[in-house]
Amino acid sequence: LSEKISILAASSVGENSIENDELKHSLFSYYLFKGLKGEATGSDNKVELGELAEYLYRKVPEASKTEDNFISQNPLFIGSDLKRIVLDLR
Repeated sequence: LSEKISILAASSVGENSIENDELKHSLFSYYLFKGLKGEATGSDNKVELGELAEYLYRKVPEASKTEDNFISQNPLFIGSDLKRIVLDLR
């Protein structure tokens, strides 16, 4: 994998992405959007790839535990450029 490419997958190997009718999204999409709207920012109001990944690693598994079927979902990050700025909210 090139150093310029990063993959942030909704779930780890052997897992499925959970849809939530109440949220009208998958758990991953719901928290991805929230993270990009600012919940994953650091003190500099920029969303770095590492901050977004950390936010999703925390929120998605936590939310999957509350689902009726208790299906575990853990996002997966493949890449190396954690400091890459995804969004600047300044």
